[in-house]
Amino acid sequence: MNEALCLPCQALFRGDVDWNDEEEWSLTLAENRPHHSSLRELQDCGLRDCLLCALIWHEIPPHDRENWIARDNEIDLNLDKTRQRTLQRSQLFCKLETSQRSNGMSIKIHSTTAPPLDETDLEFGVDFRLYHPGRHLNLTPVKPLGPCETTSSPAALAHITHWVVACQMAHYECRSERSESWMPQRESWMPSRLIYVGKADHNVRLVVQPLEIRRYMTLSHCWGQGPTLKLTIDVLEQFMKQIPFNTLPQTYLDAIMVTRHLGIEYLWIDSLCIVQDSTDDWQRECTQMSNVYKNSYCNVAALESIDSHGGLFSARDPKLLRPLIVKADWRGAPNTMWFTKLQLREKHYHETIDSAPLHQRAWVLQERLLAPRNLHFGKHMVYWECRRSIASENMELKNKSNSCNSVFWWPKDTDVREALRTWCSIVTTYTRARLTYPKDRLVAISAVAKETKRILDSGLREKCTYLAGLWSCHLAEQLLWYVRLDSGAIRPPGYRAPSWSWASVDSEVFISCETERTLLVKIHKAMVVSSLNDEYIQVTNGYIQVDCHVWRLPTGSYAEEVIGQGLNLRILWDTYDMSTNPLSIALHLMPINFKLSLDIFYDPGQTDDSEILHGTLSGIVITPTEDHQRFRRVAKFLVHAFPWEPPFRELPASHEAEGEWVRCIGDELLEQRLAIPRIEDQSKMIGVEEQATQFWSRYLVILI
Repeated sequence: MNEALCLPCQALFRGDVDWNDEEEWSLTLAENRPHHSSLRELQDCGLRDCLLCALIWHEIPPHDRENWIARDNEIDLNLDKTRQRTLQRSQLFCKLETSQRSNGMSIKIHSTTAPPLDETDLEFGVDFRLYHPGRHLNLTPVKPLGPCETTSSPAALAHITHWVVACQMAHYECRSERSESWMPQRESWMPSRLIYVGKADHNVRLVVQPLEIRRYMTLSHCWGQGPTLKLTIDVLEQFMKQIPFNTLPQTYLDAIMVTRHLGIEYLWIDSLCIVQDSTDDWQRECTQMSNVYKNSYCNVAALESIDSHGGLFSARDPKLLRPLIVKADWRGAPNTMWFTKLQLREKHYHETIDSAPLHQRAWVLQERLLAPRNLHFGKHMVYWECRRSIASENMELKNKSNSCNSVFWWPKDTDVREALRTWCSIVTTYTRARLTYPKDRLVAISAVAKETKRILDSGLREKCTYLAGLWSCHLAEQLLWYVRLDSGAIRPPGYRAPSWSWASVDSEVFISCETERTLLVKIHKAMVVSSLNDEYIQVTNGYIQVDCHVWRLPTGSYAEEVIGQGLNLRILWDTYDMSTNPLSIALHLMPINFKLSLDIFYDPGQTDDSEILHGTLSGIVITPTEDHQRFRRVAKFLVHAFPWEPPFRELPASHEAEGEWVRCIGDELLEQRLAIPRIEDQSKMIGVEEQATQFWSRYLVILI
């Protein structure tokens, strides 16, 4: 236990600490404590026997290590309190703290010439964390690894075999539609091309129309910026005879090795199975991505390789993968056990995979979601993921607590609203990743979209239509997407999607799929047009016809001036330039839905927090086109209404009064206090059903 620590590390968990009895788990060292005399000494101690020093050392980025070690021998000239000149060498100091709200115990190591008084005194620092089983739930025991210094070791490959066999034997939900002998072959679907890898002594070649093959594997990888081996029209016939082994990049070679190890003879790699200089072939194959991955036996993911030459496997220090358990022996605080986070929580398992270089590539998300099994080759170990379970080399198989891809396998049990919420979550993850070509915004998620449609159609009486990243069912709520505020979002030149679709902007996007709200609009018609006869891949036009209320914003002012009228009005612009430029264009508010919520608010004048019913009006900001007959979206807006606002003081605090709250927002806040007139009657007024907002004029607006 603590015997695995050096004396400076042991001292961190002894002596006096400041413990807050009123706030559970609030603890700090009484003072910053000296650690090792230099970063080099920290490294040497980690190499010898101290596991905590080794883990902290590897937490420091390699570039920073070099810079900080270079300063170890520097002597700093300082003035002490008596103004005497002194010569001092830098030393490492430790600060340890945790609190009820913190994410684990923070061990902060700093290099400075004296115990730092504040953050400005620091020359460098690293923050390492330990976790307590009583505070941090969902812990999973880990097991030490044997002497395996690479992820291609026999022990690592044995884990892979065990996971695959256990899944194949017991997980019925992980069996693809064609890969298991017991399942009736409704369709004999296979990719157009596969790579034959055979046994270890066989040549590698491209197979076209492989109809009689039962199993194949797939590869998820980063292409990288440099040249890589790929299929072109010129080499197609040559590759059908043989793909020279010495021309294959390392990632492909390693994937072939894993495929052979599992007894599979065929492998699908996008760069070698799609003709890269044929637009027709690329478009045709892109329509089949859903089938390629969901029918694969297992997907191999090169998590850490930034290009096709990085390979799957990596060297590692098995010591760093050992579980570290520390027993605290403090005075003035409970003495407890603390653990490293390494694979102790399912959340950390997903964080490790999600943050890897591979998953910064947007195309890869649908590959991971659709494949029935995934082998993730990481920096330190191999990870397993199938439709039921997850595992790693030091963590036994365990069932997933939740998963985005589980919705794709059990349509009978999936509620339409749950499927939509899953789609919205997937879109946020997808838009956070990078695309080499922004024009691929729709096609790179098309496979997941097709599977989502299958689920939605199974739970609806009428078929759901895909509309450039949104769905016709509950479409109004999905119009309320918004971009991450600091993303520098832009709308690229050229047409990619209608302005009301998140696919029209380059940014991380968040979509609201809350359907338990009062709708203030009615969608009469929605459609998109594709030149390829496949609306999942490319869109050339589209519009929505909306029956709605509309108010015009004053022009000539800045957005901040409109918001800063003492109102709780917030505008979330679709592109960053709209938030800084004057509102020189005509802008209109289109309210879409309203909700009364009961939330807890902190009131400084009261001893207890208060439960307050407040209202939120959500909608989009639109601007007319040149012909003044249609509109484009430019932002999302929110109006928050609280009972202490004058218009709402006399209103009933109940959900039955939603109509009255909406009336006050429209008439009092938007019209009287902002002096925002209603839009001119330049579009045809239509009759609508009686509802809470019947006192407003309604218009038929076309969004493009």
